[in-house]
Amino acid sequence: MRTIYFHGLESKSGGPKVDWLKKGGFDVLAPNMNYQDPSMFTRASEMVTNHTPHFLIGSSMGGWFAWNLGKIFKIPVLLFNPAILAPTLIDINFDKVPIFLILGKNDDVIDPEKTYRFLEKLEGENFKKENVMWEEHGHRTPELVFQKGVNFFIKTTNLNHLR
Repeated sequence: MRTIYFHGLESKSGGPKVDWLKKGGFDVLAPNMNYQDPSMFTRASEMVTNHTPHFLIGSSMGGWFAWNLGKIFKIPVLLFNPAILAPTLIDINFDKVPIFLILGKNDDVIDPEKTYRFLEKLEGENFKKENVMWEEHGHRTPELVFQKGVNFFIKTTNLNHLR
């Protein structure tokens, strides 16, 4: 099962979450994202084209990238405390492509309630409340919450057969 993991703004590629994915049988591309680079979205689009992932994972600013790329490529997305209150690049719906949210109730960087309401309003009937997990963490997602979120996503989207 192929995925691309887009890390957050002040994070680096790799680490224990990516290691866990690889140990779990995922073919993971975890690029080092320079979010200050104006060509980064184009480069990320090329990564999706070349890697042909089954789904995208994004955390914080990486969640914004995954969300927009999911719309373009019609790929399911798993978003951890995503920075998606900024405008989307494109004005299309997910067209029944699953969007999953893992929100930290104690996030003091990105208001989880605002994120939830924003997506609920913007995505309309494509946004399913049962695809949202509310956890007790802050902005940084603990490894165990990350693992729980990935497992929930895989089980719910029936992608287990690709592992």
